[in-house]
Amino acid sequence: MKVEQSKVTKLQITEVESLDSLHVFVEDIGIGQGKITMETSSESWSAYWGGCGSKGVMAFFLSCNNPYLVNCFSRGINSEVTDYDNLDRWLKRAIIKNRREGDFDKEDALKHWNSVELYCQNEESFLHTDRGNELCNEIIGCEWWTDLPTCKNGEYIYLERVVHAIREAFTEINIKVAA
Repeated sequence: MKVEQSKVTKLQITEVESLDSLHVFVEDIGIGQGKITMETSSESWSAYWGGCGSKGVMAFFLSCNNPYLVNCFSRGINSEVTDYDNLDRWLKRAIIKNRREGDFDKEDALKHWNSVELYCQNEESFLHTDRGNELCNEIIGCEWWTDLPTCKNGEYIYLERVVHAIREAFTEINIKVAA
């Protein structure tokens, strides 16, 4: 068995508005390699960089933009997600648009509006029912799933705030070291 020991810098970041206490572990593994692990009371994220330059992982982190860093800590996370809570509003807006553009006459628009009022459930499962699929096809078109309403992703926003707090802490550390 081979055991190696490395130096890890641990930061505790507290008193950040709308964030739990953060624990950040920074490890410069070797030349141009580093790892950062972030923890809150309920979640943790970790990212490794094999080519972060000679100044270390902290300087590399500071040189990157937030969307890149958020994606490194949570691969594939999107800044927006489907807004299932507003399916009825999405369909009604499409009815109004179709009516204004002359695609629906008054009777068609009223029929679709009443169907939305009667049948639309603001849940993902509604879209997988025959009635939901039929309603979306009639109002939006056959590729309706490409135009679903979206909203900001709360998980992405939270992780972006975590990354921003760590960026501020790293900047503060760099200022103290330079002084």
